[in-house]
Amino acid sequence: MLRNKKGDIAVTVLTVLTLVFVILTLFLFNIRDKDMNIEIGRNFVIDEILSKEEIINFNIQNIVDMVSKDANSKENFINNFKVELGKYKDSNGRYFISELEQLEEQIVLENVVYENGKFSIDFNILVEKEVLKDGKRDVFISYEYKKTFINK
Repeated sequence: MLRNKKGDIAVTVLTVLTLVFVILTLFLFNIRDKDMNIEIGRNFVIDEILSKEEIINFNIQNIVDMVSKDANSKENFINNFKVELGKYKDSNGRYFISELEQLEEQIVLENVVYENGKFSIDFNILVEKEVLKDGKRDVFISYEYKKTFINK
């Protein structure tokens, strides 16, 4: 029996140290997992902003292409653009894509160029996204870009 006691102590110490190691590892993994969720959440917001940019650009390019077919002057282009842009509003006068509202004040002669039979127009567009967590601002991203749209 006495010889087995030394073996029992070693096994007990090994078991206790293994349990401590497993608990410590799970604890550290849990802390890191929370940090990773925060980073993944922030990346998701950035992806959402960039996707919104693509949607905005697609719709503006669509308007520019449609309007330029019938336009024969800058003034005509601007008037047609305003009419076409108005089609992107709902019955309450709000834009389906809220950022398109920014275009109204930027549709001016200075921003329109007519060269070589093609119209182009410059827009500064601001896209913002706010994420709330427990009623408080967790993430706020403000992304502004300038783009020139040229009819095809």
